[in-house]
Amino acid sequence: MQRAAGSGQRSAKQKAAPLLLRCLLPAACCLLPATAAAQPGPVVVELRPQATAGRTVRLGDVARLDGGTDLLRDRLARLDVADLPPGGTTTVKRGQVEFRLRLADVPPSLVRLTGPDVVTVTLRADATPQDRVFAAARESVVRRLPWPIDDVSIRLARPIAVALPAGDPDEFRVTAQPRAAGTPVGRVQVDVTVTPAGEDRPGRPLTFPVYLDVRPLVAVAVCRQAVGRGEAVAEPAVFVERRPAADDVAGPPAAADAVVGKRTKRPLRPGQVIAAGDVEDPADGGAVAVKPRQSVRMVVHLGPVNVVAEGEAQQEGRVGQTIRVVNRASKKVVIGRVSGPGVVEVEPGGGP
Repeated sequence: MQRAAGSGQRSAKQKAAPLLLRCLLPAACCLLPATAAAQPGPVVVELRPQATAGRTVRLGDVARLDGGTDLLRDRLARLDVADLPPGGTTTVKRGQVEFRLRLADVPPSLVRLTGPDVVTVTLRADATPQDRVFAAARESVVRRLPWPIDDVSIRLARPIAVALPAGDPDEFRVTAQPRAAGTPVGRVQVDVTVTPAGEDRPGRPLTFPVYLDVRPLVAVAVCRQAVGRGEAVAEPAVFVERRPAADDVAGPPAAADAVVGKRTKRPLRPGQVIAAGDVEDPADGGAVAVKPRQSVRMVVHLGPVNVVAEGEAQQEGRVGQTIRVVNRASKKVVIGRVSGPGVVEVEPGGGP
């Protein structure tokens, strides 16, 4: 009897197993597409032919952003791509947007840029009196600068705290003049006067100071990743960015093209601007970055594109030195410059 009962229980389990599978399989099949659909794709940045913006033009003003994650779309929308000049009209080119994305260190795989090559941008009709005041103060400074406007950063040093007249900004005349003579650099005080423009708008002129931060843009070397004290700075660890010149407690920034191959005097963190006092020439000429017969990455710079191939070093080399490398695909011997551990830069068409 017990044997018969055991046989009956096993038979029931065997019959139940296919039934359970038939119930679970459709549910599993339904889950698979949902899982795949949950993976976000790249953000599609579609440039518009025309756009309006405030004095600072942001990517969200000149493009429609779709796809990707909410966090990435919000970050991209807030990227500043241009400043509107005093005339209130400018153009934003596709190349400017691509360059700004590279400066923001946005991986190309996360963004797909579409739309026209040029966007015409005009000042929004809802410009506030504060916009008019800033534009006038900025224009008064630009007239005295010895540099092109694209090479200077001009921003408010403090918010405009004066209660300005309400109404249409075009109904007021705004004039501005820097307080001090000479080239306006650093913290600059501009005296601004707002006067009613129409006869039907009586009132006394309002004069007040506006404080601007005016600094030339300089190319600086910025850490892409952490570099320990005493380590050689490899090219992949830094990138060059134009930033407003600043008074840094660590000293003036190092020349952007003279950092690779130097040895650090203190730890460097990601995002840090490398100062001249942060690096030094290695006393021993630098540690060996590539050894003979070692597999290396051969990098060829073709404009904004980097082509990478596998190679084999034919001699040892330190950062900054030139060595012979064999391209494993073509078997061709080329000359390249060691830019970091296991990395050799090769000129297009370079030969022995």
